[in-house]
Amino acid sequence: MWRRLAGVTRQAWASFAAGGALEAFVDALDAGLCAGEPTDTLCLSAGRWSLDGALQVATCGYGVHALVHTTDGPSWGPAEALFGLKLGWFGPARRRELPRGLVVRSLTGVRRLALLSDGLLPDDHRDPVGTLAALEGLQRRLGEGSFEAALPALFALAPDPREDDATALVLEPA
Repeated sequence: MWRRLAGVTRQAWASFAAGGALEAFVDALDAGLCAGEPTDTLCLSAGRWSLDGALQVATCGYGVHALVHTTDGPSWGPAEALFGLKLGWFGPARRRELPRGLVVRSLTGVRRLALLSDGLLPDDHRDPVGTLAALEGLQRRLGEGSFEAALPALFALAPDPREDDATALVLEPA
């Protein structure tokens, strides 16, 4: 899948990195996925964080998560306000017609951002409500304590590593 999408991904990323719209980047990947095999799907978190603390982020699917803490506290809400649909299911035109087709959050005063895979959470297929509760708990824990303690706190809550791979990245402005 990635070899087939390499050109699309490079071109879309170059445009986004040069200041292009986040929506255009997501649309290009989604169209490329829909043109391939029916099993070509992708969970994605992508965004842009400016030096003044403003963040624009889109999360597509439940496989990856962007947990954000601002100067006002954690950015949290109902699932419909946090996650869009997994890419490769509908294509850009149909996705735009759906209420959760693409959820883009624009936040200011961002002081900590964590990107993590679903390997740090219970299985969302078996227990979606439990997964969201665990995610909210991680969101709270992420804002507590120092930057140095953030990543160990996330991994301490991870389920059995044989269940899924776990990936996390925690960022703060300098």
